[in-house]
Amino acid sequence: MVKEIIIPEDLTEISTAKVLALLSAEMEAENDQERIDLVVSIACEVSEKVVAAMPLEYKVEIANEIGKALNKPLPVVESIHVDTKELKLITKWDSITYGEYISMDELVRPNHKDDIKTHEDACYFMAVAYREYEGETIKRFTGGENPSDFINSNAAQYLYAVNQFFQLKKRIIEAHPTMQGQKGEGEADPLQSDWGWFGVTDSLANGDLLKHTEITELPVGVVMKKLEFNAQVKQRENLKRIKNGLRAI
Repeated sequence: MVKEIIIPEDLTEISTAKVLALLSAEMEAENDQERIDLVVSIACEVSEKVVAAMPLEYKVEIANEIGKALNKPLPVVESIHVDTKELKLITKWDSITYGEYISMDELVRPNHKDDIKTHEDACYFMAVAYREYEGETIKRFTGGENPSDFINSNAAQYLYAVNQFFQLKKRIIEAHPTMQGQKGEGEADPLQSDWGWFGVTDSLANGDLLKHTEITELPVGVVMKKLEFNAQVKQRENLKRIKNGLRAI
C-alpha cells in the first residue's frame, strides 16, 4: 500500500526539527536530484527509498509546493501553550539581560557560513525567548528552563522568535556601531575568536571570573553602552599613539 503524500501548507505544519533538517539538506546535498529527494523525504515524512522510486516530475512538483510553504510570510506567534502553561514571547527585548542576549545570540549565530544550528540549540533558544509571565512582568530567567518543552514546536514559532531577536540585534548594532568588534588597527574581533562572548565578558570583568555572573545580570542596553564606550576609548588611544609616532619621525 502506497503511503499518501501530505504536503505541508505553511510553516505551522512543519516542525522546528524538520525545518532545520531541510536547511541542512540544502547545504549537504551534492546535486539538485539529491536535494529534491531529501526535501520531499524530510518535509513529507516519506522514506528515501519511496521518494527515489517516484517520477522526477512528480518530485519536482512536490518540492516546489514545499518551497512555497517555506516562503510564506511568518505568522505572528506571541505565545505557546505547553501543558497547562502559557509561555509568551519576550516583547520588551531591550529590557532583557546581557546574559539572556548572549545566550540567544550564541544559539542562533552561525559559527561559519555553512553552520546549521541543531534542534537542541533551537529548543534552548526558545526556552529563553518564550517565558512565563506574572501579570505584565516576565519571570526571571534562571538558566534552568526546560528546553524539552519545545521539542514539538513548529517552524513558525521558532523562526518568528529568531526574527524578533535579529531585529533587536540590528537595533543594538545600529545604536552602538563600534561595539561589535571592539577592535583597533590590527586587532582581531573577539566575537570571531574561539572565546566569543566569553572573551568579551571577561574583558568587562577585567579577568575576574567571579564578576561574570554580575555582568550577565545587567540590562543588555547598559552593557552594550559600556562596550561602545570602551571601543571608542581604544580608538582614541590608538589614534593618539599613531599621532605621537608621526611626531617622533
